[in-house]
Amino acid sequence: MIAGLLLVLAQEPSYIERWRESIELDLPSQVVREGLPRVTGAGDLVREGEAIALVARALAATGSGERAEELLLESNPSDASRGWVAVARARLALVRDDLAGARALLLADPGADPAVRARRRRRCEAPLRDGASRG
Repeated sequence: MIAGLLLVLAQEPSYIERWRESIELDLPSQVVREGLPRVTGAGDLVREGEAIALVARALAATGSGERAEELLLESNPSDASRGWVAVARARLALVRDDLAGARALLLADPGADPAVRARRRRRCEAPLRDGASRG
């Protein structure tokens, strides 16, 4: 019986896979309905950056961009998963046509070593310099 249960659980897609699929199928309200309580308050996923980012993406897709931004700003993901939240914030900035804001969000990492931030900045600026010299 336990083996059968494990087999069923192994075949059931994870919440991340379900949420991604729902967003791809243009069903973001399903993600908001299921995910928002899990990534806020005492939810079981409040420290999971990828889950927070997906719920924020779904909120934005339902026309609640401001609520999505609030969710991302108020979140406290684990150190290992905070990159998902940073990328989600940058995505929202790009939707608002705020390229400079998106760039700043992606380059900013308060926990990163200054040398790491400098390397990121050079990598980010190199295509701009190269493109400008070709134009």
